[in-house]
Amino acid sequence: MVDIGEADSSFAQPFIQHWMVINIPGNNVSSGEIINPLLGPAPLDTTPHVYTFILYEQTGAIMLSDNETVAIRKRFHFSLSEFTEEHNLTTVVGINWLFSSTDSWAPVVQDALNITTLDCLKNVVDAAK
Repeated sequence: MVDIGEADSSFAQPFIQHWMVINIPGNNVSSGEIINPLLGPAPLDTTPHVYTFILYEQTGAIMLSDNETVAIRKRFHFSLSEFTEEHNLTTVVGINWLFSSTDSWAPVVQDALNITTLDCLKNVVDAAK
């Protein structure tokens, strides 16, 4: 799942990556390799963000290098196009999206994840504007 930005933006990459599971056997997502556990929507501003779930068909196992795994786990500056190209993910077999704005739940999510008001994310968003 990626936050592709504000609903009225151009959806330019890189994105904020919220969930990644690879090497899913058949349709058993719970048996896949979790690279990033689900980080629920918690935008910093009141503008609706578009969160997109994309399921790609894998033609073989994805083997991530240590450096790639570290970069992906940072969640920020995630280039979906680079990742899909590098790992030959060309067939989308499922897609869904939701819109979310900040609300009283966002600080609870941020605290639960020990992310102090997502200051690091705010810096990324401010830099992109």
